[in-house]
Amino acid sequence: MIDWKSFAFGDEYQTLMLKSVELLDRKKSDKLLMDARQGSVIKAEDQIWTEEVFVERAHSSGLRYLAMVQPKSVVANSSLRRTINRLGALPYQYVEFSEWKEAVQWLNNSMTQENKII
Repeated sequence: MIDWKSFAFGDEYQTLMLKSVELLDRKKSDKLLMDARQGSVIKAEDQIWTEEVFVERAHSSGLRYLAMVQPKSVVANSSLRRTINRLGALPYQYVEFSEWKEAVQWLNNSMTQENKII
């Protein structure tokens, strides 16, 4: 799980995102929960990095299901929308939720015994 607490950009943003990729590998999971309720704007450079680097690395590490709990901030949510729209078709299922419980339930519904939410 990635839990956004505030604004992150550049190296800090990329490090956080790559840690999720490492966890996918280490835990042999195909599911990721991102809690962006406290998140902030995603800078243009980080949107490009997400498109060019993160999506492929996450998928190569086994990501098949990504649940995103949407930011509470209207500005942050708008930034997230722009980022997702920029990505186009993703190689994994991506679903947004307004509530944490809904995101967990969606991931659990597709869970097998060997898969774990990270």
